[in-house]
Amino acid sequence: MPGSAKEEERAGMIRRELEAQLGAENVAVEDFTVAPWGCLGSLPTSATLMLVAAALNISAPHFTGIASGCAAIGGLVFAVLSPLVYLLEFILGLELVDGWFEQKQSSNVIGTLRSPGTNEARKLLMVSAHHDSAPENTWLAEHPAVVVSASPLSGVRLASGT
Repeated sequence: MPGSAKEEERAGMIRRELEAQLGAENVAVEDFTVAPWGCLGSLPTSATLMLVAAALNISAPHFTGIASGCAAIGGLVFAVLSPLVYLLEFILGLELVDGWFEQKQSSNVIGTLRSPGTNEARKLLMVSAHHDSAPENTWLAEHPAVVVSASPLSGVRLASGT
């Protein structure tokens, strides 16, 4: 889990191995703040917004005058916000609800492979892995054709050409 003692231990193992292979001067550690449960927090948030929308819409006929209209409009607003929060946070990865969750410190370990005496890179080889096992939704990035095919927009293809 990001920010845990085990994650810090694994980052240390990766740093030591890279230092042994590349030299300590070619290894950097980047610290950053993360909310480990922020992404998954959009699910109960969306569900709560939808329940509020349902309650307002069910109660609207029981009010009179302007209160009835306000309840109906409020229900509509909450009904629109519910899938929007889910879409923006869980599918697109924007950090809307992350601030509501505990923030932890995590790190990236970066190793640079250089020819001796060179400062300018002409080619780039990047190897990446998650040593934090973050609970994130990666389906849209990894399988866009599957996500689009399973949606009502099944005839639409993403710009990636899939």
